[in-house]
Amino acid sequence: PSTEEGWLKIAKEFDEKRNSPHCLGALDGKHVILQTPVNSGSEYFNYKHEFSIVFLLVWMEERKKFPIFFLGDEAFALSQHLMKVFPGMYPADSKKRVFNCRVCRARKVVENVFEISSSVFRVLSKPLLLQPENETLSVMAVAHLHNFLRRNKESFNLYSPLGSMDYEVEGKLKPGSWRNDNNEKRTSLLQLQRIPKRPPRTAMEIRNELADFFTKEGKIPCQNQHA
Repeated sequence: PSTEEGWLKIAKEFDEKRNSPHCLGALDGKHVILQTPVNSGSEYFNYKHEFSIVFLLVWMEERKKFPIFFLGDEAFALSQHLMKVFPGMYPADSKKRVFNCRVCRARKVVENVFEISSSVFRVLSKPLLLQPENETLSVMAVAHLHNFLRRNKESFNLYSPLGSMDYEVEGKLKPGSWRNDNNEKRTSLLQLQRIPKRPPRTAMEIRNELADFFTKEGKIPCQNQHA
């Protein structure tokens, strides 16, 4: 979106579909493994031969004293514009346990995106034997093709037919068919490494406020089955 109204429309739709207010969506990143290029020289052996996809985000200004934010996993630093789960394990039905379950439920969308695209576009199933600049083009091409196929009415059901992604039936999570795709073990996409960092107090206060909301007025029936 190029306007504030466009971003707010996304936040409204995400809340309607994933029950996460003020959220613009789920954020994730992967390391794409690159094999050592042919005739590359010793300098390439000084690195891990990985390519990190970096997403540039547009942050919304606060509205009604509560910020618009993204949901991330433990690899990202907690901030007032990026919420993630509370670290550790908590008793069933506790505020923090409920919050973590709600965040994980909302973040299923980004997990589906990576797995569907890598299961269809096999170029991402193994380390890429390409020069770094060509790898960048290949990865971005997959991202654009994924978006095009999902947005096009004629290709939507062919690219990701019903049941291919994780979905819910009466509050119960049903695994998508991509989880049964064992034809080729995907070894190219690796999780980002968690970097410990003390979050600002404002971010922790926002997370606590969201956790309270999820156990009170923002409570949904299916959360008791998971928390």
